[in-house]
Amino acid sequence: QRYINRYREPTVGEGYRCKKEVVLSSNTNRCKCGLLYNSAGQELSDPRHWGEETGEHPADVKRWLA
Repeated sequence: QRYINRYREPTVGEGYRCKKEVVLSSNTNRCKCGLLYNSAGQELSDPRHWGEETGEHPADVKRWLA
């Protein structure tokens, strides 16, 4: 019998401003300095501004950050 086992390791990036390690394992990833990044390593805006253009409720934003 042949068994195939796979797993994924999250990408580890470097914070844009602080140059510290940030693990990019989900849609929103918090750097040690507090900035947020998406899974592609792009810096995200402050969550207080999320949903303004698309109409999401603040409860949705809290759920995304959990």
